[in-house]
Amino acid sequence: MTKPLKIISLVSVSLLLVSCSSGSNTLKFSSKEEAFLAQVDFLKDSEDIVVITSPTDQQVEELRNEKANVLAAICKTVASMVSTGQDANGAELDASSLSKQQEYLDQNCDPGATSPVDRDALTQRNLVPTRSCEYYEATRRIVCKEWQVEGDEISSEEWEAIKPQYSYFNF
Repeated sequence: MTKPLKIISLVSVSLLLVSCSSGSNTLKFSSKEEAFLAQVDFLKDSEDIVVITSPTDQQVEELRNEKANVLAAICKTVASMVSTGQDANGAELDASSLSKQQEYLDQNCDPGATSPVDRDALTQRNLVPTRSCEYYEATRRIVCKEWQVEGDEISSEEWEAIKPQYSYFNF
């Protein structure tokens, strides 16, 4: 192949790739290695975003109720131990243990006592890449996804609502 013919071929291939990528985001490569290199280039521009998952009001309330039930059961057991002077197995409590049990009752078992539930402590923050790819041997294709987002953080609801843009690297 002559040098001018090689240059024309390279320009033609470049134009073909540009026209394919601007239309359907499907690129055809002559080998698996070229497709994997394209995938590496695609993933180079990936950024990470923090996806914040906050508990719902119902989840917070359920946890609050669960903690209240556990606290009530513990308080009932400790109150029984203080009133009988015996532990849960029926063994006599010494004065020091009885004093500690009474102190627990006084500090934690007031009528209407509730265990606090910290919504912020239940909030999850996950670092998620804005680009990812999967390789499919059977179809000889690499499917890449990109989520277009702005900022450093996003709620999980907003993240799930974003439709990713797909790129296909066939070989």
